[in-house]
Parts: sequence; structure tokens; C-alpha cells
Amino acid sequence: MTTLTIVSIADTVGTITPAGLNIETNLVSYAAQADHYIVEGYVDLANMAGGDTTIITEYIAIDGTNFRIYWQSTQSGVQANPAVRFHGKLFPAATLYKVTVKQTAGTARGYYEAFQLQVMSA
Repeated sequence: MTTLTIVSIADTVGTITPAGLNIETNLVSYAAQADHYIVEGYVDLANMAGGDTTIITEYIAIDGTNFRIYWQSTQSGVQANPAVRFHGKLFPAATLYKVTVKQTAGTARGYYEAFQLQVMSA
């Protein structure tokens, strides 16, 4: 059994606004790391208004090259529960990870995001 220790933590926080409708935009994207790593975070949909439709997609490149959809959700209108949580996931060093937002209807909005990358070491 190998014991892993967190050796670095990097926060990514801020507001991302897609350039327009139907443009898939990275909220966060992590390249291969030096060792195993954990990613977790949140996206705030509180800026959505009536008539807005937003698709949030979580991707993982298990083979280190080809992104595959892990989770996807379409949200419309004002959100009763606007905080979207991305639970912590442990990845091998070569695995890639990203979360995107694509607004398909309404007025382009800013989406606040807060993610954390925790890199491990054996």
C-alpha cells in the first residue's frame, strides 16, 4: 500500500463569461500533473434569468488525451438551488480534467466558479 500526501493546493476562482451563445467555454481545465491529484469545486448559477438555458459539462480524459463526458446537466431559467457541486475525484497523474459551460438561450451571463486542485506525492 502506498501513502499519498497532498504537497500542493491551487485554487481557481473567478467569474467566466462565455463570448456569446452556443460557445462552449472552459470554467476550469487541468493538464497532467506530477503525481496523483484530486479536483473538486463549485459553479454558481445565480446569475441565470428567465429565458436562459445553460449546459454544464464535466469531462475526463482517462487515457490522457481524449476527453469523455463524465457528467452533463442542462439548467433553464432562474435557479432555486444555484450552487452546483463537483465532488472530489482522485485521478492518476496522466488523467486530464475540465468543466465547461455553454449557454444556449437568453443573455450571456457570468458564472462564478471556485475549484481546487490538490496534487499528491507518494
